[in-house]
Amino acid sequence: MIRINLLEATAKRPRASKTPEMFSASGASPAALAGVGMLILAVVLLLAHYFYLQHQASSLAVQLAAARQESSRLQAVRREFEQTTQRRQLLEQRIQMINGLKQGQSGPSALLDALGSGVDGTPAVWLDAVAEKSGVLTIHGSALNFDAVANLMTSLRRTGYFTHVNLASSAQQSAKRGIWPFAFILTAQAGAPSGSSPASDRNRS
Repeated sequence: MIRINLLEATAKRPRASKTPEMFSASGASPAALAGVGMLILAVVLLLAHYFYLQHQASSLAVQLAAARQESSRLQAVRREFEQTTQRRQLLEQRIQMINGLKQGQSGPSALLDALGSGVDGTPAVWLDAVAEKSGVLTIHGSALNFDAVANLMTSLRRTGYFTHVNLASSAQQSAKRGIWPFAFILTAQAGAPSGSSPASDRNRS
């Protein structure tokens, strides 16, 4: 009679089943490592992109600040150019005014030269009209402020060709006059003061 040891066969079966489990565990480890590696790589890429955007933002901020500075500088240059152009135009108008007075006035040219010298020596003043009657000049003009009118009166006296220089009237003008908000009227006696000459008055001044 043949006997079969079933206990031995049954005991050996679990040993045979351990081998696939070991291979299964060893096969899952590379996949998990690959997943972790991809996750780390994704984080690194996100951080790199974030720092790149930060760098771009900083660069744009620097460029914007430089552009604003350049814009401010150009605006200052433009204002200076406009002021220079305006002064040149006013000077040309003043010269034309003096030349017109010389051509239309029958009095001595020295008196007109003295009037032009007094006006040219006074900044921030513009003459609108000059009339003469019985040796008295009536001067209509505009100025930036009252100090400019006072300086013109002093300048006219120093020429030696005008006496009794007085302020007849003054008034604040409307905004239509632009940069000349102050209107005035001066009166002055034409001719050198008695006992002196224009040259001696200019030397004393």
